Amino acid sequence: MTTNTKQSPAKRWLLALGAIVLVIAALAAFKVQEIMGAIAFAQSFPEPSETVEVHVVEGAHYQPVQKVYAEVVAPRRLELRTELTGVVAEVGFAAGAAVEKGQLLVQQDVREEKARLQALKARELLAARTFSRNQTLHREKRLSEQALDESRAELDSVRAELTQVQVQIDKKTLTAPFAARAGIHHLEPGQLLPAQTHITTLIGLEPSLWLEFELPQTALQLKPGDAIGVQADSSELRATIVARDAELSASARNLRYRAELEGGDHGLLPHAVVKVLVPASEPRQVALIPDTALRVDQLGSYVYLLGEDEKGVIRANRRQVEVASRRNNAVAILSGLEEGDRIAGMGAFKLRDNIKVSVSDPAAEPQS
Repeated sequence: MTTNTKQSPAKRWLLALGAIVLVIAALAAFKVQEIMGAIAFAQSFPEPSETVEVHVVEGAHYQPVQKVYAEVVAPRRLELRTELTGVVAEVGFAAGAAVEKGQLLVQQDVREEKARLQALKARELLAARTFSRNQTLHREKRLSEQALDESRAELDSVRAELTQVQVQIDKKTLTAPFAARAGIHHLEPGQLLPAQTHITTLIGLEPSLWLEFELPQTALQLKPGDAIGVQADSSELRATIVARDAELSASARNLRYRAELEGGDHGLLPHAVVKVLVPASEPRQVALIPDTALRVDQLGSYVYLLGEDEKGVIRANRRQVEVASRRNNAVAILSGLEEGDRIAGMGAFKLRDNIKVSVSDPAAEPQS
């Protein structure tokens, strides 16, 4: 009797599959041991941490503002023009120079008027003497009432002509009505000036200026005495509301305001345009933080709130905030923080959510 030792193909496949499974299991066990060793090696190092300064959030009153454009206006400004046609006899000021009140600016030729004035003064003297004699004769009953009235009318007529000629002389003598700085002119003696010719523009030498601007009728109403901010180049100034219009503009339904800017060292000139900061709504309470604490990414503005975990370790936790304004290295926060919250200040850029934190000021650490 003979024995058949040849294995079937099915058994050979099963044996090969089992061998493969054993090899894979051995490799997996080796890899798990390798990973566990790496984890254990990593855990042997201390947890990474970052050092930052701690800032305690402060509360403050915040006044929301809006920026509008304002025009600079001189409180005293005059465009000087001729009233009568005449020839320039004298120019008494230089272009762009400061002039005093009452200073002669332009004298037109008044030789004809002065000649008429002398003739009228002679007639006035004669008429006055005639009227005086007639009064004496009338008292003595040697002159009629009509003759006395005629002499009085002659005297009054001559005096009226004198006044008229003097007014013409005054109109041709242009003087500065107040201390001012004159504009540029192109006047020369002998030049014929028609009536209503522009002579120059006078700007008063007062140190203060006016700022005029408009606000929509829906904006917060301002009143005289309210303070507003002014942005002129790199300077930040303060002005005070001194007047507001009595009605809305018919075209835009805006209300016009006037503010006074005091001081002469701001370098502004009339007709310049500046930005003014006016209250946009009623004041509100905000949280105040340094700008080094604020971070911004595609998700918005945030800070790192510092707090202890269950083991007493200080950790950073990301907190979304709503920013009201940034000014003078400080940030006003409308929501997301409360007064007394502890946040990361200088060094906040190094943090990530839930990272361990060491504070640079030991006195700022929480008490155990």
